[in-house]
Amino acid sequence: MILLSANSIMKTVSLAQLLSSCMDASKQGCDIIRIFQQQKREGDIQGTLKEGGNIRSVVTQADIDAQAKIVGGLRATWGNDLRIIGEEEEEEDNENNKTEQGTLLDKKLIADILYDEDIPMDEITIFVDPLDGTREFVEGRLQNVACLIGIARNQQPVAGVIGLPFPDGTAQSNAEIHYAIADQTNLFGVWPKKPTDDLSSAKKHHTHNSVTILTGDSNDPVLINATAVAKELASNHSHIIIGGTAAKLRLVASGIPNSVAILHFKTELWDTCAAQAVLQSQGGRITDLFGSPLVHSPTRPFGNIFGVVASSGNSAQAARVHQELCQRMRADNQSVQSIFGKWMGTNTNSPTMMEPQAIDIARDLDGIPFRLDYIQQVLRDENPNNLVLKSYSVPERDAWRGMMSNGVRFSLDWQAKKNPEDPVPPSDVFYKRIVMADLAHARDKLQSAPHKLIRDVKSYQVETSFLTSKTCRLLSNEAKMNVNKVFASDLRPMPADLGPKGQLQSRFSIFLEYFQESEGWNHQWLLDEEATKATLVELAKMHAYFWKGSQFWKKENGNLGKELESIVWQNGGYMQPKLQGKEQLEKVHSGWEARYPTFRNDLAEVKELKGVDLASLGKRLEAVASYVGEQAHPFSEENDTSDKFLKYRTFIHGDPKQANFFFRRNSNSGLLEVGIIDFQWSGFGLAATDVAHHIASAVMPDCLSYDGKKEAKLLDHYHSWLTTYMIEFGVAASKAEVEQSIFPKAILQRQYEVALLDVCRMVFAYAWSRWKPETEPTPESLNRNAYNKSLPNVLWLISRCHALLESIIQPVYGARPLKRVCKTFENTLLHQIIDRNDFLLGILGIVSSPKIVAAAERLQPSLDIESSDDICQNGRLVEERAVPGAYSSVCMTLQERVVPLPKLQMRLQDDRIRSGSIIIQQQPAGSGATGMTVWNSGLLLARLLDDIVETFLANSESSDFWSCQDVMELGCGTGVASIASHLLGAKSVVATDGNEKVLELARKNISKNCVLPAQGLKAIEAKPLQWGLLNAMDYSEKASLVLGADLTYNAGSWRVLAETMVTVLSLDADARIIYLSLGHEGFNVNAELDGFLSVAKEVGLIPDSQFRGINLSLLLQNSLSSSEKRLLDQSGGARVVVLKRRMILSKG
Repeated sequence: MILLSANSIMKTVSLAQLLSSCMDASKQGCDIIRIFQQQKREGDIQGTLKEGGNIRSVVTQADIDAQAKIVGGLRATWGNDLRIIGEEEEEEDNENNKTEQGTLLDKKLIADILYDEDIPMDEITIFVDPLDGTREFVEGRLQNVACLIGIARNQQPVAGVIGLPFPDGTAQSNAEIHYAIADQTNLFGVWPKKPTDDLSSAKKHHTHNSVTILTGDSNDPVLINATAVAKELASNHSHIIIGGTAAKLRLVASGIPNSVAILHFKTELWDTCAAQAVLQSQGGRITDLFGSPLVHSPTRPFGNIFGVVASSGNSAQAARVHQELCQRMRADNQSVQSIFGKWMGTNTNSPTMMEPQAIDIARDLDGIPFRLDYIQQVLRDENPNNLVLKSYSVPERDAWRGMMSNGVRFSLDWQAKKNPEDPVPPSDVFYKRIVMADLAHARDKLQSAPHKLIRDVKSYQVETSFLTSKTCRLLSNEAKMNVNKVFASDLRPMPADLGPKGQLQSRFSIFLEYFQESEGWNHQWLLDEEATKATLVELAKMHAYFWKGSQFWKKENGNLGKELESIVWQNGGYMQPKLQGKEQLEKVHSGWEARYPTFRNDLAEVKELKGVDLASLGKRLEAVASYVGEQAHPFSEENDTSDKFLKYRTFIHGDPKQANFFFRRNSNSGLLEVGIIDFQWSGFGLAATDVAHHIASAVMPDCLSYDGKKEAKLLDHYHSWLTTYMIEFGVAASKAEVEQSIFPKAILQRQYEVALLDVCRMVFAYAWSRWKPETEPTPESLNRNAYNKSLPNVLWLISRCHALLESIIQPVYGARPLKRVCKTFENTLLHQIIDRNDFLLGILGIVSSPKIVAAAERLQPSLDIESSDDICQNGRLVEERAVPGAYSSVCMTLQERVVPLPKLQMRLQDDRIRSGSIIIQQQPAGSGATGMTVWNSGLLLARLLDDIVETFLANSESSDFWSCQDVMELGCGTGVASIASHLLGAKSVVATDGNEKVLELARKNISKNCVLPAQGLKAIEAKPLQWGLLNAMDYSEKASLVLGADLTYNAGSWRVLAETMVTVLSLDADARIIYLSLGHEGFNVNAELDGFLSVAKEVGLIPDSQFRGINLSLLLQNSLSSSEKRLLDQSGGARVVVLKRRMILSKG
């Protein structure tokens, strides 16, 4: 395939077809090996040695001819652009180095591939070992012989073929081709297909509870030591010596359960590429002897010189032996020095050199250890006297292996300086390494949250770009903040257009200034009060430095600000919903239900929570999750309220957890200094959001209190220093200006409280899956947040969540749960006094001023415009007359109509916020405008719903029925019935229509009538839906109640409408459809509706006489005035029907 882009032409290859051709090529290679075996038996050939006198290096003509056949076939099939690396050098005059014309390789051997992908050809390398186990071949151990073809993409094996010329060890058996795709566990097989026993005679040595250790017969002292360690770790073990790389790895992959293989230091990339793919497809693991993943790069200057260890999948015993063996080898000083001394240096006098070494992390992005001269070059600016770096060590105790990155401290041993006054180069640097394909958490995201891979790639770019920017240097120099310096970086992101799987190939590394212990820096497991306050001062300094209107934004004519805008997150913060995934907003309740039992007994002892219904806490929080997410992180493109927060916009750290801060005591002042690291999630946001994240994740529990008073003191401390720095950096002229107009303390408090609820949202839905309580600090938990390790912090967070839900949301709206704040703001004179959005934010407590308070007090039901006598603004039916191509009425010519819900109005008569009326924006009636004005049928359906809910509320046994309904409206038009359903308290509402312009208008009306601030919030949205079975499958069985009005005027659409109804209707026995139709000039409602019902019956829908015991026809008639009854009689009548699924009862 050829992919065209704006600037280039990219040739791609189907992985399925490439693997198929490799299977065919391996089969041909096996055939050649079998021919040579026959000739060997007849004494016609003999082997020669690659390395003089070393029997292990034997090579035969079979190796050469098999490779020529394989490479020739692949080139004939895929062309010369395919990169192939083979064990044997190709000979130009070899008669088999090209496939004969007409014998191209088969690309279609795999018919059952689960997932195919097109890979750019320049990312592919084919590794060929035409005859693995040549010594085995010569000496007659034929079961250990294999023909290997591995497919690597950007250093990672993605598929492999292991051809077995003699699967049972004799020439009588036919060749078998074992194949696999590394990340597709079900695509592992044998070709040609036939029943086979994958186990060789070695299987008989295995017992179920033992670990089998597979090795060669090497005399290397490091391998002897490694084998002894493995035996020690696997106390119940068997040891099998077996030749051939593929033979060992194939047995680990699919032959012997609970097995570990240890390979020598001379295996090459063509020995391991294919076998690694097969092993990984079966859940196995393969690394070098020290725990670092193997790297299959076409430019790698050597093979697997750090050894190979492999362990079988689905075996906890084998995985443990593998893991602990690598740890023990890193701790073995002699082995480390023997293998890595040429890179690290051999200073045996260094104390840190004698410690366990994190040599698996201390590699470049190609898996090669760093040379001394490279590190010296990196630090040239810090080493003006050009001192020589003698050695380095990478102590395991200063390493971390995180979910998203790995890192280690390099301890540097320089030659002695000649002059005591000369500056000293850094004694330590920190190295951060991210190879995403090597991180289990990143690989898991490819399956569970692929969008997060793209997010993570950008986060690494954000951090490096910020730390290397002039802006960061200014922050250090002018604001005197301790931000670690970047010495070197290597960024290799994959283009976003390659998708999540392509992004998994991204890799990054960075050398950073280290906040070293020798200079007094240290971490705290959780921050005590002094450290908390010191950190808040540093955050205040950074927030003020970048606050809107500060001196920074004027530097270099604003160009520095533009640079900063371009390199960081526009909506910063690790917790922000878009970066976490919007689906997380719907997992708060389930997350709480899963974790609540863990904390239930401890929560029962919290006196502030006595009598509280904590079981419903997750549900209550999920109801406002979307709202608090938008308010705490307002600068996303989708957030319509972002302009209202611009005056508070600043640069935030984004992940101010305790692990990202270092501390040391200033020897002169005695005060704590703070060092800050990790700017992956930094960008623009609200200062209060940074503060809330910090307090919730970083501080000791004795800094907090259930009543919020200790938090308030911390906020006072922060605000005081923020004010000081705002004056210093030119944001404000005085403290009074800050308090009165720029950032009042009351605004900080409210924004903080909303942001703390947002933290709870993320913790409930996601973070608690990693909960592991710690009673004492441990190195392993240093990097974990307070809410994931400290029970007292968890109890505090839960208590504050409940308190804030009660204090911020509930009191504003009264005792009744509010489904949505529906406004009649524009119907009053208030819009002439104050901006509507400011008013709504004031209602939520986000903005506070005397003007807003006064405006709220003036909002009384008596001012609502629906009390007008204007015929078009009181919900009355009006005559709809035929016009060319449509129908129209006098009210359809208006820009807006008011649709009251009388019963809801009565219930809300004491409510100062909600009026019980819907304000509908229309577009002019006429041909082509169907659905963009309010029709009588829509008015009646809304009125009918109002009456239905009133009837349910009057019956104590069914009073909560409506709040459990998932409503879907078909042909929603302006959205009046959907909005009514929502205002009346439905659980969820989806308004659908097939016309995008109509949907756009419906969305405007939803937005106009509804905002999302309150506890008990329910969802409403407008989505496209073309009628018909296939189109409706996206909403299959989602609706417990389907609504429709005036949809059956076209007989040609009856079947697709009925199919849509039955498709979206829930299978629940109580699920129903309410359909209302009015007669019009030229249409009789009874004939029209009876015709539709006959079609509906054919798809499984039948009429029901009542709706939950309510006679809707009678209810509709009782809602009509005498004039409305006459109007409907003259125009053809009105009719409402209830439909349900036809239930098929089984016999007996």
